[in-house]
Amino acid sequence: MEFVKKNGRIDLVDEIEDKYFEWLLQTGQNSMAAQIAEQSNNIERAIELYSTSGRMLQVTKLILKHHDDEIITENLIRKVIQDLKKAESYEEMAELYSTDKIDDKKMALKFFIQGKAFGKALLLAKSDYPDEVVSLE
Repeated sequence: MEFVKKNGRIDLVDEIEDKYFEWLLQTGQNSMAAQIAEQSNNIERAIELYSTSGRMLQVTKLILKHHDDEIITENLIRKVIQDLKKAESYEEMAELYSTDKIDDKKMALKFFIQGKAFGKALLLAKSDYPDEVVSLE
């Protein structure tokens, strides 16, 4: 890309980027393609590609970062939660249960504890479940 830009062929940049993206997909490099989609602010495509490459932690980070966007729906979050459950990524599940679109603090607390994220569990308990604080400490 830098070569093309340095030689004044800005008109070719989009075409080369598109071909590179397609090549990544054709060669099964979905994770790299997801990074490019994320950098291009194509969050929906990035989530899809990270999911197909099994990089659920990146999916979770994107959802948390863009949770107010229309493309981040309750159904999408619930699907990701199921995928995280299969991977036993309990802390990330708890983070998603805490989002405004799911807002299930009880499940968030359960999975923070199950994921041994006791600091986060304690903070949540202090604000929403004060009866649980003593048992967590």
